[in-house]
Amino acid sequence: DEIKAKYSAKYHKLRLKNKWKLPSRKFIEDILYEYTINLDLKSYLHSFIIDISDKTIMNLFSEPDQQHIREPQVDDNLLDFLLCY
Repeated sequence: DEIKAKYSAKYHKLRLKNKWKLPSRKFIEDILYEYTINLDLKSYLHSFIIDISDKTIMNLFSEPDQQHIREPQVDDNLLDFLLCY
């Protein structure tokens, strides 16, 4: 259907350098896409948003990956930039 086609096109336009790489060397966007592509209902997951309180979604990830998602490292350059304001 048209909605799935648009979602699939959006996913396939993502550049590898813009994806969030996990300790397992997998990418969050890839895992979410595989899970959501066949969902019948529209979900916040179609925007690659993760609700860390959603156990079903968090269980898609290994424990080390879950920890990384809950407590991401902020790039030093970004942190320096944000601290300027």
